[in-house]
Formats: sequence, C-alpha cells, structure tokens
Amino acid sequence: MRAGSRNNPASSHHPSTSGIANELPGTPQRPFSRPPMIGEVSQLTDPRDSNPYVDDQMTGFDLSHNPDVPIVESPIPYESSVQNGRPHPYMSVEDGLRVKRDRDKGKYSKYPGWDDIQTMDSTLRGRDHALLIDNAASMSPHYEKARKVTELLSFLTKPYDPNGLDLYFTTDVKKYKPTSNKKVLRYFDEHPPKGMADMRARFASIIEPYQAQFGKKDWAGRLFHRNSTPSKGPRQFSLYVLTDGVWDPECTLITEVKALVAALQKAGMANKHIGIQFIRFGNSPEGKRRLETLDSGLGLELDVIDTTPADGNVWKMLLGAVNDWFDDDHKRPSSGRNHP
Repeated sequence: MRAGSRNNPASSHHPSTSGIANELPGTPQRPFSRPPMIGEVSQLTDPRDSNPYVDDQMTGFDLSHNPDVPIVESPIPYESSVQNGRPHPYMSVEDGLRVKRDRDKGKYSKYPGWDDIQTMDSTLRGRDHALLIDNAASMSPHYEKARKVTELLSFLTKPYDPNGLDLYFTTDVKKYKPTSNKKVLRYFDEHPPKGMADMRARFASIIEPYQAQFGKKDWAGRLFHRNSTPSKGPRQFSLYVLTDGVWDPECTLITEVKALVAALQKAGMANKHIGIQFIRFGNSPEGKRRLETLDSGLGLELDVIDTTPADGNVWKMLLGAVNDWFDDDHKRPSSGRNHP
C-alpha cells in the first residue's frame, strides 16, 4: 500500500482543515468533517469530550484556536534522510517527546517533518495498532529508552485506532487496553525486565488470532466501526515490537512469519494489510542478524516486516512496515526479493 493524499468530500464546501500548523491565535472555528490527524484537533469545546484517551499528560492536540495559548515554533531543526534519492521526513524520539511535552504545557509546536507526514494520514488511519514490549532481562540496559519510545508511539498512534491501542508484554499473557497515556506508562512501569521471554509464544498469541479472522466477516466491527472495518476479514493491523532481538537461541519467528504471509496470500489480502515493525534496542550482533533476517532474508512475496533502530527515525517506526517509501530493504542483500 502506498500512502497518498486523502480526498476529503467536505473540502469543496469548507476551507481545508489540514493546515492547522499555519493557523494563528484567534482564527475562527471551522467545520471539521473527520477525526483529527496527528497534530490536528477537531474544533470542539474540549478535545477530551471526543477522545477519552486524552488526559492531563496527553494533550497532543492543537490548542491554537484559543487566543490565550501561544503558538511557538519548535526549536528542533528539520532533518531528513534520503530514500530512493528523495529526502523524507525525520524525527527523533527526543524531538517527538519535546513537542509532546510542549503540548502538555499548552504550547503548540509542530512535529519535525509533519508537513510531509500529514499526507500519509490514510496509511495509518483506521488500522488496529498494538505495542509488544520485550521485557526480558536482556532489555534492562535499554529499558529507560524503551519507555520513551513507548510513550511517544502510544501517543502518536492512539488517534488512528478505532477501538484503542493494545499493549502486550513478553513476560505477561494479558492484553492491556490503556485508556490514557498515563496508563500506558503505568503498565510499562509494572513490567520491569526479568528472566527470559518466550518471544515465539507471545508473538504467536497476538498474530494467530488475527490470522484466524482472514476471510471472515466482522459483523461487530462493521456495526461499531463502519468506515474502517472491511466487509470481509479484519481491519488492517500494525504491530510495533520493541526488542533487542536477544531471544532464546531456538527462537527465530521464521515459521510464524511464513505462515502469516501464506495465510494473507490464500485469503487474497493485499500487501501491507498487516505491518510488523521491529524496533531494535542495543547493538547485539545476534539480535541485529535475527531481525534483519525476518525483514529481508526470507524471500517472501509479501513484505510485512520492517526493522529500524530505536535511536532512529520515528516516522520510519510508524510507517516502515506499511509504506514502501520508508522501507529500506533495497539497501540490504535479500534472498529471492527484487527491489527497485
């Protein structure tokens, strides 16, 4: 699936609502015909009225309609990296958290690269989004950084998921449904690194129930999320796996990924219907090799896996597994895959 601009049927009647960053204090409120994108806010009395996920620690919406709230330019310089000869937006975790915390204080700062990213809104909107946190003992040196990545990704993805973010941990069999950014971090803090995680079992427990829905009609989803649920099969799904790749020596996930791709093909589902983004912490050669094999070494016809370092581009963390522009597989040798 390639991301592109969305056509808003209301655009012929009302001024565009995508240029929130250019609004000035005191701008009159305008009709808003769709849910907000990252960096936007629907013109309601209080964003908390329409999104229970927003709390005192999670005010990631545009407050510029209030003339008493100053708009400040982000002090973060715009950076870019080059992909297929074309620069694409770049945002570090620290940059993203700085903007988020500005907004918590009532100041509107624009995310670095947001002007380009907002045109990819349809790629993320309406998908199910889930975080799987590897909290095995090997993640101990990276857990503070993992907490920051978790805070930011949960904040950025929540407006896009019709029924709310899912949160998993490798040492816990439960699925958590946090209703606020505070609760995401509370659950994270309740799961410190310990022991050895069975990544294969935890990964399978998430993917296999989703896979079992291929070809089935989701009547409940159609009833409650009519615009985002396909008539047959589950909604598109993005899974973000925060890990160092240091798992049980016998754990590769190769069998599970191949089975997933085969099921997608059998059901006639499109490439990128599911995207699995491994966000790698540390520099373990074993962990890096394991994740890169899953990403580009299996020779599969459908590309459902991407991997990126935890200190890399946040936009790639969000889009690398579901958008070809952000997928850099062509840079690495692969087995049986042709890249432009």
